[in-house]
Amino acid sequence: MTNLDETERAVVRRLDSLLRTRVANANSDREWTVAVKRTLGALGRERGWEVCASDPRKRFESEWLFDLIWYAYNHDSHLQKIPLILEMEWNLSFDEIKWDFEKLMTGRADHRVLIFHAANSEAFENCCGKLIRGVTAFEYSQRGDRYLFVGYDMKTDLFDSRAFEL
Repeated sequence: MTNLDETERAVVRRLDSLLRTRVANANSDREWTVAVKRTLGALGRERGWEVCASDPRKRFESEWLFDLIWYAYNHDSHLQKIPLILEMEWNLSFDEIKWDFEKLMTGRADHRVLIFHAANSEAFENCCGKLIRGVTAFEYSQRGDRYLFVGYDMKTDLFDSRAFEL
């Protein structure tokens, strides 16, 4: 297992704080999605990045390619860096999770984050194992590609997290 780096630990801490505050009474997947984007978008901004993510309050640039992106332009207004891309899937179906995850596999970024529901910790680990096998099978994967899996464990009401670096 790969140790979480500083950015990944910050992401997990922010998500854990959402659980402690109960996401301002979020009761639906949509409300939860908005809360995650708001929280992790704010983290990106605090770190000096521009952020793309749909948000009803229009705090960020419009969603682009992924559910959430941190990015920077250079002095000539050319895309220079993408430190983080993120996808979320709240359906428990592995096929639905895999569909969103495969988008991350195609993206070039320092961190690729997948947040999803898992029935329990065993289901989380099983899902991560399958997704990692997909990364290793993907011909365009490159050494150093980094993934953070964050699963909301419905049994414990906590997040499980796991990092993987190729």
